[in-house]
Amino acid sequence: MKIVVIGDSNAYGFDPYNGRYLNPWPKLLSEYINKEVINHGMNGMMISHVNPDTLYGIDKHDLILIQLGTNDILNGFFMDYIEKKLDKMIDIFKEYTVIYLIPKDVKGFPSLVNLFQSKSMDTINLNEWDIDLSYDGIHFTERGHEQLAKFIYTHILGYVTIKYEQD
Repeated sequence: MKIVVIGDSNAYGFDPYNGRYLNPWPKLLSEYINKEVINHGMNGMMISHVNPDTLYGIDKHDLILIQLGTNDILNGFFMDYIEKKLDKMIDIFKEYTVIYLIPKDVKGFPSLVNLFQSKSMDTINLNEWDIDLSYDGIHFTERGHEQLAKFIYTHILGYVTIKYEQD
């Protein structure tokens, strides 16, 4: 079993000042749990980009963490469109173990919290934590990546321990 992260620029580790942090949260998470974490974070990734090909190389025993939604909101998509794409993404991953990371709210844009929580899926709401953001109010700082990795670690530790003992 491995952990696979599918996400946007915050999973990728985008640094608005220098391009990319050396230690984005998926890499830090791997160090904390001492397990393989594959980071499929990509700048600009949106919920609508997820398709069955996204599953290539992912085993049904893997834990998938999905951090998407911010770019959908920033690109001005309406909530009903985002919900339709979210439902399609949920259907693609229905046979997999997935935890959806509800993205931080962006000032001046609609929140995705209610939409994500209205679905029958495991979620971690990033809005519940004070994660350091860069000057743009969207991307995590280096400290923010450390905070998020520790936060996710505490939420998945029991699950990962149980799954690894079973496999």
